[in-house]
This record gives sequence, structure tokens and C-alpha cells, in this order.
Amino acid sequence: MECEEKYKGKITPQAAQKMLKDEGMNVSVDEAGEILKFLTDIATVVVRNF
Repeated sequence: MECEEKYKGKITPQAAQKMLKDEGMNVSVDEAGEILKFLTDIATVVVRNF
């Protein structure tokens, strides 16, 4: 699980995986980490452009 080592946010990939599973989306921990990274990148772009 390389995403666990690289990710430095407040929500862990495991927590994101659980949240997504609760909403009906079955993803792996690595996929959840990639989703978190994508959302972080989008948030960074929005803040820079604000």
C-alpha cells in the first residue's frame, strides 16, 4: 500500500475507502488514495485561482 506512505492529509486512504464503501462505491485502498490525491490537487488549483 504505497499510497499510505505518500499521503499526508487528514483523511487517510483507509478512512476514504470506508466513506466510499458506505456510499456504495467499492474501491481499494490504493484507489482511495489516488482519489484523495486528485481531490487535493483540485482543491489546490481552486485556492490558487481564488
